[in-house]
Amino acid sequence: MNNKTKFSSDYYNLVNQYKIAHKNGIKKNNFYLSNNITFDGKSLAPWIQYLKKKINSTNSKSILDYGCGKAKYYNNQIQLGDKKYRDVVDYWGITEVKLFDPGIDEYDTYPIKSYDGVICTDVLEHIGIEDLDSVVKDIFSFSNKFVFFVISTVLDQKILNDGRNVHQTVKSEDWWNFFFTKFESYFVNIDCTVMLTNLGEKSDKVKRII
Repeated sequence: MNNKTKFSSDYYNLVNQYKIAHKNGIKKNNFYLSNNITFDGKSLAPWIQYLKKKINSTNSKSILDYGCGKAKYYNNQIQLGDKKYRDVVDYWGITEVKLFDPGIDEYDTYPIKSYDGVICTDVLEHIGIEDLDSVVKDIFSFSNKFVFFVISTVLDQKILNDGRNVHQTVKSEDWWNFFFTKFESYFVNIDCTVMLTNLGEKSDKVKRII
């Protein structure tokens, strides 16, 4: 990474915790998930077809996945209906993809240019609140056409090696609505979508707020 001055010391402490989890697995409830399925990138799955429509409507050809995890769907064949695709890039019909995740050695190279679209699924809730503004500004700075956020509003069942819940910023719909008002100037030129999931305990709802 070459963005060492952008974020707080706690941000980089969290990055180290995620490096441990990606290598060793992580505790979930009273058992451990193996490293190969820990943050494997499956949170992208519910949004693959939605994003295809977004990519088409914005005529996007390049994508940055900011916080890609192990990038499961970029590295494996996918099937939608009766049709199989080499990977999600093949399905989307884009020409370039950049995978970035500071917690994985393979993908921790910081982006150095902008892309048509930036995808950020189940990432912001993992960021400490003091770094949220900087991370969101960072994401917008890499986008030419659209950004797509998915944010959970509940605690997770997974616990980092240092005892912290993986979800560091757990906030309500109203809180997130207010939070994004400070970025409205970006919306003039960038198509922004914000989806909230799990709106309340024991819920599996999804709501678009922007």
